[in-house]
Amino acid sequence: MIDPKARNHPSGKPPVRDARGRGALSADAADLGRLEAELLQKNALLESLLENVDACIYTKDRARRYTYANAKMAAIVGREPQELLGRTDDELVAPEVAANWRVLDDRVFTTGSTQSGEQISTAPDGEIRHFWVVQIPQRDRGGEIVSLLGIATDFTQFYKLKEELARQATTDELTGVRNRRSLLETARQEFTRALRYQHPLSVLMLDIDHFKDINDSHGHDVGDQVLRAVADACRRELRDSDVLGRLGGEEFGVVLPNTRHEGALAVAERLRARIEALRVGDGIAPKVSIGVACMEGANGIEDVLKRADQALYAAKAAGRNRVSLAAKPA
Repeated sequence: MIDPKARNHPSGKPPVRDARGRGALSADAADLGRLEAELLQKNALLESLLENVDACIYTKDRARRYTYANAKMAAIVGREPQELLGRTDDELVAPEVAANWRVLDDRVFTTGSTQSGEQISTAPDGEIRHFWVVQIPQRDRGGEIVSLLGIATDFTQFYKLKEELARQATTDELTGVRNRRSLLETARQEFTRALRYQHPLSVLMLDIDHFKDINDSHGHDVGDQVLRAVADACRRELRDSDVLGRLGGEEFGVVLPNTRHEGALAVAERLRARIEALRVGDGIAPKVSIGVACMEGANGIEDVLKRADQALYAAKAAGRNRVSLAAKPA
């Protein structure tokens, strides 16, 4: 019996419809050739898209082995795409990077849902790069997760910009030390920490003597050189845990965690001597007066700062280029 669907078809063969049931397709060789050409064209288009999109694209099986990686993904680990196939991150990148990448993989396979997050990588030239990664679980017909699809976008430049904006918000542009706002905020934090753990804390207030005369006699450019030289001298003398900032004009502040007044006086004297030994520009020898106060008996960091400021003015009144210790609260 003749298939009624084939009765009016020129080939006498039943029509073949595509997966979506659209249009009748002949099953003869010419049609098959056309379909093969269309498939190859679509595959070429997909391959071009995957290779030229501005993102790293890859797939991994449940054993975390790469089953696909585009050129951008391969470049992240300094390899060719085919070199990633069948390998895991542990075989391709440093252990700490592989551990960082595995966290998101595990979340995908554990939760069965799309996961996203930040990942870091060390480029072949040693540069640290930051990526925003989206990973999507891939399932078989039975609903089991068999692999994941990853799309990683490099946002290193954005990350650097964010860091630079944060640095500018907390740093004095001229000297490179903390600005007033950042110094005072950190001082409050250190005071709270010292109070909680019953540790000592001291503060220095430092002012360049006769700085106006330097500006008037040598110009503001030289004055700026003096400010930078003083800040650099302080940085070289202080510990990593100490906090240095410019409060404004020619005045600097230093927070000395875990330091009693005896130690603070010693630090202040070393700073004074190091700065006195400086020679800036055409031989300018800046000098500083320093006020020292400790947190003992203070109700807050504002009390400590106020007493250090009073000690600073006492040092100036006593002749400048000297260190003065604030009296303890009554």
